[in-house]
Amino acid sequence: MTISNILITLNYINYKNNKLVINYLETTSILSNQNNVKHIDYQKEYVGILEIPKIKLKRGFYNFDNKHNNVNENVTLINNSTMPDQDNSLLVLASHSGNSLISYFNKLDELELNDELDIYYLNQKYIYKIINIYEVDKNGKIEISKTNEKQLILTTCSKKDKKKQLIIKSVLKEIKPY
Repeated sequence: MTISNILITLNYINYKNNKLVINYLETTSILSNQNNVKHIDYQKEYVGILEIPKIKLKRGFYNFDNKHNNVNENVTLINNSTMPDQDNSLLVLASHSGNSLISYFNKLDELELNDELDIYYLNQKYIYKIINIYEVDKNGKIEISKTNEKQLILTTCSKKDKKKQLIIKSVLKEIKPY
């Protein structure tokens, strides 16, 4: 089975004209047997957890420098993201879509405006509300406008058009202890 998805380069993200510019490379992964995917519990190393109740997704993500913070294993924390406890944070997470065992963002296309996304980080539950869903051309960049709000951005390949990238933009609605 061949799966075409993106690999975010974790070493080149910059801010240009008050926009976060994420450069990525398109790659093709070949998984001849899904049983070759190793399932190892690295939960103790998670820096945070993403939960999307509507699509029944709950998955931890690793810190920037962790070897498991890569799109071929997990939901990936994009380098230079700012964590939700920081002022005007911009947290960007990426993962595969498709039908393999590592396609954690396979159901992102089922999300709608006002749906909630949760991030568990440092004993707090950050509840985000989706304010925009759109696709951009896969041209090697994703530009995200910075705002005065705490933002969570999710991105994956579009299931409708292989030449597009799906972007889910959300803003912080509420913080609760957990």
